[in-house]
Amino acid sequence: RKADEVSRVESELQKVKDSYNDRVRTLKEKETVFLARQQKTIANIDKFKNYIYDTDKKRKSCEKRLGDKRRLGETKDKEITELKERLRKIQVLNSQLDQSIENVKSYEEFLDETVGEEDSVSNKDELIARYLLLKDTNRISAEKRRSAE
Repeated sequence: RKADEVSRVESELQKVKDSYNDRVRTLKEKETVFLARQQKTIANIDKFKNYIYDTDKKRKSCEKRLGDKRRLGETKDKEITELKERLRKIQVLNSQLDQSIENVKSYEEFLDETVGEEDSVSNKDELIARYLLLKDTNRISAEKRRSAE
């Protein structure tokens, strides 16, 4: 009876050992498959490392160019705004000058009529020069009178 029990225990032990050996064999096979996949993955990573590096380099270059274009666009927008303001000021000045010309037009017409009627004056510039001379002489005379008093 003890011999039967020993043989039964030994057969169970043998089954456990066989089961353990099967599991170890299965695990070793899975480990081999895993290591093969890991080696393949590492090879793929090495293979595409340059591609990834180049792609990243291109992306950074594009981002830099985009930033440069944005800054250039902002500079141009600022320049456009300044030029628009300058144009507006020039247009205001132009309209003021046009208004001044309109105001002076009647005086110019008077000068033209005066030059045409007066034989002693040959052109408008001569008439204006005479006027300025008379004006300065009058001012000097007035200053002398005041200083004499």
